[in-house]
Amino acid sequence: MNKLIRISLLVFIFTLLTYAQKSETDLLRNQVKFPLGASVNADMLLINKLYHYVANKEFNSITAENHMKMYRIHPEQNRYDFSKADSIVDFALKNGKRIHGHTLVWFDGTAEWLKNFKGTDMEFSNEVKKHIQTVMKHYKGKVTSWDVVNEYLSQNGDSVRDCIFSRRMGKEYMAQCFLWAHEADPKAILIYNEYGMEWSEKKLQAMKSIAFDFLKRKIPIHGLGVQFHVKTFDKEEQIVRTLTELSKTGLKIHISELDVMVNGHNQPNAVYTDSLKQLQTEKFMLIFNAYRKQVPAKQQYGITFWNIADNDTWLRKVYKINEWPLLFDDNYIRKPAYYKVLEKVKSY
Repeated sequence: MNKLIRISLLVFIFTLLTYAQKSETDLLRNQVKFPLGASVNADMLLINKLYHYVANKEFNSITAENHMKMYRIHPEQNRYDFSKADSIVDFALKNGKRIHGHTLVWFDGTAEWLKNFKGTDMEFSNEVKKHIQTVMKHYKGKVTSWDVVNEYLSQNGDSVRDCIFSRRMGKEYMAQCFLWAHEADPKAILIYNEYGMEWSEKKLQAMKSIAFDFLKRKIPIHGLGVQFHVKTFDKEEQIVRTLTELSKTGLKIHISELDVMVNGHNQPNAVYTDSLKQLQTEKFMLIFNAYRKQVPAKQQYGITFWNIADNDTWLRKVYKINEWPLLFDDNYIRKPAYYKVLEKVKSY
């Protein structure tokens, strides 16, 4: 037997034995009063048994990490490819999990054909409407909620982001997207997803103002997604304040893309030291506690981790750095931080 295959098999067996010794009360998802989710990769679900097992065992809400983004699901103007996204939805439905859709409109996930679209601005808008409604109708009755628009604001939050959508549809494009989404599936929970509020007060206030403006104008918005790609040195006060302030909108609050970075300065030779592990653990505990205390129960849409284990993180792929931002190690074993969070949650 190939040595790599043998090692992988041993790790898989060890992980299964580890889980077999634990009761259902030792699952974090069974101790919190809100959905606990993870984004997943369709290919990993298919080829990696440990990935599939932990995704099923540990989480009750599933988000497609990339396979519902436009460049994947609608790669050509007149062609949709639902195959990979369908496999994620099938996995979730088969195992009784909630499915959250991510994302219908995102400046950085746009298909090349739309970026290069030569038609009029009205024709461009019609293509966006067609995309939103085709995808939503395909998953109507299956996908419970959607990030309709992702990252609408500029980096520092002082304006609408300059992108293909704001240039061709105007700065009000997000409101129109929500209206189209609601028209396609009136029962779907529609969410505006954003990053950076944990370090930018300006961005926090801008997101809050947009939410109140939509509510005043009766734009069908039901929730706010807070990404929380948090660093160990992000200030506790601003993390708590983000959840407190956004909860004042009365909308559902979804911590939608959680990870806690220990290599926040992108050091190429970073080491996962005991002190960094402790800081990371404290940050995870802070976030869970703040979510419980600052967000009213009826507004708690859940906490979703951005993938399963450390070796699946987008941070390693995008930034090419050492990073360990999740609750499971490279072998899909629970890290000590998992048990600390579980212990804290049980004490509530």
